[in-house]
Amino acid sequence: MDDFDPGDLELLARRFPLKHFHYYRRLIGEKKLEEYFLSCLRDAPNPRPLFSETERGKLVGLASWNDSPWDSRNIGYKTARINFLISAGDLFETQTARIDRLYRSLETDFKKNSYGYVFFRANASDLPAICVLQRNGYHVVDGLLTLSFSLKDAPAFCGDGFGMTVREPLDEDMEAVKHIACTSFIYDRFHSDPEIPDSAADQLHANWIEDSFAKNADDRVLLAEKSGNILGFVSYSVSEKCNRELGLRILNIILLASHRESRNKNVAKALTLKVLELARRDHFDFVHVGTQLRNVKANNLYLKLGFQLVDTSYTLRKVMSPAG
Repeated sequence: MDDFDPGDLELLARRFPLKHFHYYRRLIGEKKLEEYFLSCLRDAPNPRPLFSETERGKLVGLASWNDSPWDSRNIGYKTARINFLISAGDLFETQTARIDRLYRSLETDFKKNSYGYVFFRANASDLPAICVLQRNGYHVVDGLLTLSFSLKDAPAFCGDGFGMTVREPLDEDMEAVKHIACTSFIYDRFHSDPEIPDSAADQLHANWIEDSFAKNADDRVLLAEKSGNILGFVSYSVSEKCNRELGLRILNIILLASHRESRNKNVAKALTLKVLELARRDHFDFVHVGTQLRNVKANNLYLKLGFQLVDTSYTLRKVMSPAG
């Protein structure tokens, strides 16, 4: 990142409208958003700068990607993730032409490193990047809604727990929780992708919650239990980088699921309310959750509880070579 004018990178970051957490612009101010986004660009792995064809040495775009070992272990493809595909330019045609040049440099990397599967989460308003990727063989496999609950002045969360107990897990709960994870998810990007077998997508979620139990130090898990039976679970984590650089304490709900025989019985509601209660107690500013736009029941639950829709995105992917 040392081969171009730092001022050009700052200008690129300033002009990009879809910065991380752009929906909190009024709360924290444009300057903090720019500084945070700029730090993300500076720290981006495998950066690929794009320079102007008419002004020598002038930065007009930046792309970045990283290896995704977790996906590689779980879906049967060696996987890479695109982090950034951004360009300067006032005209749509200018932006797409530059992003196309950027992407082609990335695809050279992917082929050189024998990646079989590449994905990118694009803001739904980032039409230049979405159009370029679709022209280059990418398919949309997921539409994601980001919802936010503001804990500012939120009242205490009261309730009887709907006749169930919400508690931290024990080691002996692992298999029951993995079974729920393996049989609960159908709308996610893995199950929506015809190139990933349903059996692999099911097992992936069991592995995911097991990682939250045992491997990911920043993750926490809560269980809903009644009469000795595990009815559902929720996992969540804390965004330390947001707290450190933006001054926002954000708790992120990762996975939420109910046993198939316990659905429509307030299990998801009880678990979500418990997370909100803990977040309020620990002085968080917001609780975030991402859910698929097709998951109407989940979206209705969050909206009824007071979450607000703040962002939308798509996951696009390209299969570069056969699995295995």
